[in-house]
Amino acid sequence: RDLDEIERPPPRPRVQGGRSWEERMAEIKMGALVDLSKQEAIFVVIGSTNNHYKVHLSDKANKCGCRDFRIRGKQRPCKHLRLLTQSLGVESHPK
Repeated sequence: RDLDEIERPPPRPRVQGGRSWEERMAEIKMGALVDLSKQEAIFVVIGSTNNHYKVHLSDKANKCGCRDFRIRGKQRPCKHLRLLTQSLGVESHPK
């Protein structure tokens, strides 16, 4: 599916500070599987600000298109990657 085909909810006002990890995780949603090959699966995850992020899962490396992953992806997975791996019941760090 194209990213344009995924219905976006109306934008929500940004809440500054004070939100727990669980509250932030509750605000993001799995979109759809957009590509599947022998090498990787690519999903769209809708973030808490209604941005769409492509999340790539593979045996070699998982990655996300969000800023948090670009900054800290090697130390810990972003919330989009965590949501997807928890929902699918797979490890967030490939071996």
